[in-house]
Amino acid sequence: METYRPSKVVAVGLPSDDGEEAVPLLAGRRRLDERATAYVCQHFACQQPVTEPEALAVAMKRR
Repeated sequence: METYRPSKVVAVGLPSDDGEEAVPLLAGRRRLDERATAYVCQHFACQQPVTEPEALAVAMKRR
């Protein structure tokens, strides 16, 4: 069962052809090694980006 997180924001996107982010929240956040990359942030500070589902689960629990 997932924990209720009323203030969680999930943003998904890819850069457009001209290099601009389609989602402003993702500006400056890039994929690592051409893989899907997650950034977990709280109070305007982000943890190190992760590319593995297990690492994302751990990062979300720390939050």
